Amino acid sequence: MDNYGIMISLSILAGSGVLLYSIYLFLKNIKLLKDLKATKHKYAEALELNKDLNEEQKALLASEKKYQSILEKMDESYFEVDLSGNLMFFNDSTCEILEYPREDLMGLNYRAYISKETIPAVFNAYNHLYKEKSGRDFTEYDIVTKSGEKKSIDTSITLLLDDDGNPVGFSGLARDITERKEAGKRQKNLEVQILQAQKLEAIGHLAGGIAHDFNNILTAISGNAKLLMMDKKSLPKKNQNSLINILSATDRAAALINQVLTFSRQKEETLYPVRFDLILKEALRFIRSTTSTSIEIKTDINAGNYHILADSTQIHQVIMNLCTNAQYAMEDHNKGVIEISLSPVELNNFTGIAGNLLQGTFFELSVSDTGMGMVPEVLTKIFNPFYTTKGKEKGTGLGLSTVHGIVKSSGGDIKVESEVGKGTTFKIYFPVTDKAQYIETSIPHDRVEGQGNILLLDDENLITESFGELFSDYGYTVDVFNSPEKALKAVSENSKRYDVVVTDFQMPKMNGLEFAKKVKNINNKIAIIISSGNIASISEEQAKKVELHAIVQKPFDDDKLAQIIQDAINNK
Repeated sequence: MDNYGIMISLSILAGSGVLLYSIYLFLKNIKLLKDLKATKHKYAEALELNKDLNEEQKALLASEKKYQSILEKMDESYFEVDLSGNLMFFNDSTCEILEYPREDLMGLNYRAYISKETIPAVFNAYNHLYKEKSGRDFTEYDIVTKSGEKKSIDTSITLLLDDDGNPVGFSGLARDITERKEAGKRQKNLEVQILQAQKLEAIGHLAGGIAHDFNNILTAISGNAKLLMMDKKSLPKKNQNSLINILSATDRAAALINQVLTFSRQKEETLYPVRFDLILKEALRFIRSTTSTSIEIKTDINAGNYHILADSTQIHQVIMNLCTNAQYAMEDHNKGVIEISLSPVELNNFTGIAGNLLQGTFFELSVSDTGMGMVPEVLTKIFNPFYTTKGKEKGTGLGLSTVHGIVKSSGGDIKVESEVGKGTTFKIYFPVTDKAQYIETSIPHDRVEGQGNILLLDDENLITESFGELFSDYGYTVDVFNSPEKALKAVSENSKRYDVVVTDFQMPKMNGLEFAKKVKNINNKIAIIISSGNIASISEEQAKKVELHAIVQKPFDDDKLAQIIQDAINNK
């Protein structure tokens, strides 16, 4: 091939190569374009996925924020602990309940803030959940805050599991129920106090009724014994001694009945402003002289300038009864300590066993011992009349019931704390008074003879017979009646005959007040004296309406009654 032909061929080949290369480039560009489109599509998908992820992340963050906000606003404590009981997560309420700052609480083990007494119960509750691997447990236990305060906590706990279902810890909700439990205790104590007060009130009414009848019997016995004593010179010495014993026994019985009436708050009392500290010091002198030297007596008396409105004899009785019981509580070991204190205190809405609401300034008399203490069953009965843990020869069971009656009628109250093996503390509260003047009255006990006409009315024949003769011996003319109707007939037939009427209060068909009113309608100048085994059943208002001269308690002292009768005649 000539050179020209060769050149043409090379040109053709060169053109073909360019074409082929162009085709190659074209095809390559098409592939790149496709790859680019695919990449753009993937990028768009990635962008869309990223957008979705951002939305989910935002939603998750918002959910976490909302969850955290709910936790922090909760009054309840929310907490999470690991399997060893170390705090890993908790809200602000947990810090507030435990009184720990957050940095001190993180990682703290449960044994550091749960009271020692309840640690076993808490461990058992958590261990039970761990073994069951499901469910929820409710438990109540005590914690001790950083300041040392004990609180009661009510909790609900669940087991925390990982993705494979393995236990990793516990979560729980806790509520501070300290105030609720204290309110429940106060409510329960109040219910017990109300029931005790109602029981004592019922027993008191029963005791008052029995006392009235018993006093009538004692009046008849003592009256007849005194009649025999008036003629004792004609009696053998042996019989005279028997009469003395009878009168001594009736005096003891009358004193016992007075204790019953005091317990039942049915005994008339004359109250005066008295120095509590002086009565206490006087009683302490006697207590020290009769107490074993192996028993230590500690006193702390701070009376200030206050007085109480009371019967000094009754206050002395309260002190002696409490100290006697304290001595008895330590009798088995014949050693121990009695602590007696007296001081003014301010009370607000306090109610004790007696059921009086105390507000203001009161004297607190505290008598405590280190004796054997009392179980709860005994503690609920100690103020019941005739209940005693002492032997038959050592007590009547009226000591504390008498204390209860005296304190109740004085407007005070009682608090008792006792623990077996550790001792007992009685706290007695008496209201103070601003009146500082001490007033004392007395009625002569000497025999007072006189003259005048007496109408003696009592439905008990033994009383009218014995005291009719007694007052005749005092120099009076005495007409005796056992029927109010017959007595009224006698007064109406001769309205000027009688200077004084002595009448029983509780009689069938007509009581003493009704009888007195009818007598006054006939002759207003006749002095009326009412006698009763339970004089507290006659109110001051009732006495004023019928213008009573006096009310006397059975069994009455004949010399005292003679003095009252003569006063009535002298004042006509």
